[in-house]
Amino acid sequence: PHIPFEEVQLGMSFFGSTLFPSMFSDIPTYEKWYAASNHVHVYNFVKKCFQVLQWQKKKYGQHVGRRWLLKSPQNMGHMKEILQVFPDAKFILMHRNPLGFSKSAVCLLTYTTGTENHNLDIKRISRFWLDRIKIFLTNMKASIGDV
Repeated sequence: PHIPFEEVQLGMSFFGSTLFPSMFSDIPTYEKWYAASNHVHVYNFVKKCFQVLQWQKKKYGQHVGRRWLLKSPQNMGHMKEILQVFPDAKFILMHRNPLGFSKSAVCLLTYTTGTENHNLDIKRISRFWLDRIKIFLTNMKASIGDV
């Protein structure tokens, strides 16, 4: 299908994803490690995956676009690393009502968490996601000064 896909799952191979604590439970040590880590290796892997997909599409005569789209919210805090791997990257910042966005994110996390964890705590998931949004926006604001 020709729809955007969040590449956040690809980062799980290198523990470079916010999916672990959001899907399974609070993992404070992972969150601290994640926040302090450089994610260039994750974006290098994402780039390699995109190159393979692009090669595959060309091989089968399918249309290959000129740009790749990274659309995961966690990218907001990694603009410097993205530019190291994708030096010609363009950033498009979407403006959405935070309430609608948060409700959508909590709904998605509740669904995905429910596939692995049958002890759903929607309040915990809501707190987790609202904290992530705050961290992502703080990191993005810090990155914009350097980008």
